[in-house]
Amino acid sequence: MEELTHEHINFAVSEPEKSNVKHKRSKETQFKKEAAKKNRINPTEGEALLWQILSGKKLGVKFIRQVPLWGYIADFYCKSHKLVVEVDGISHAGRQEKDQLRDYHLSEKGIKTLRIQESYLKKDMDSVCCLIESHLILGKGKEGSTN
Repeated sequence: MEELTHEHINFAVSEPEKSNVKHKRSKETQFKKEAAKKNRINPTEGEALLWQILSGKKLGVKFIRQVPLWGYIADFYCKSHKLVVEVDGISHAGRQEKDQLRDYHLSEKGIKTLRIQESYLKKDMDSVCCLIESHLILGKGKEGSTN
């Protein structure tokens, strides 16, 4: 049997395929950027409430809202702690599997996700604030949820 060497395997991508992949990614990126901008302009009630807590480094770190990350749009992201905070409201109903997959993909990039139910946020913003602070303090964002 002949030994398999690098000469037997072709890793090259033809020039048209390279340009199509780049074009497709730039279209996806542009779409995500536009969607994130729309989400910033029209936040859900829960996102607007949470932004009151997270904006302006009120917790001592910078959060940005509605940011494209690895093909997803995060509600809030703290880059220094690699922590995503998601407000799960009506738009997340029936999407638990997709959300879990998304969280897994982000965790592969070293990004932790904290999911907060919108109903819980509306009831007890002080506890939500403490929860986020604890995740920031304890190991740059431990995985967790209020589910």
